[in-house]
Amino acid sequence: GPVTAAAVIGLGVLLLAWALRGVPTAAKTGGHFALSARERAGRLVFVRQRDPDRAGRSRPRAPSAGPAPA
Repeated sequence: GPVTAAAVIGLGVLLLAWALRGVPTAAKTGGHFALSARERAGRLVFVRQRDPDRAGRSRPRAPSAGPAPA
């Protein structure tokens, strides 16, 4: 009924506001979006690189001239 519709609309508005809060505005920085070094460092995501030489890991195959066998 009307209570459910109001709840769904309210949830939609909250989700839209949450999604738009991270959108940069060009008006703040004079036409471009510049990040400081501290802001850039905070956005970095580090991915642990796996060591192919570690025990138990097979070495990747070298590329060949022909197609890979099925």
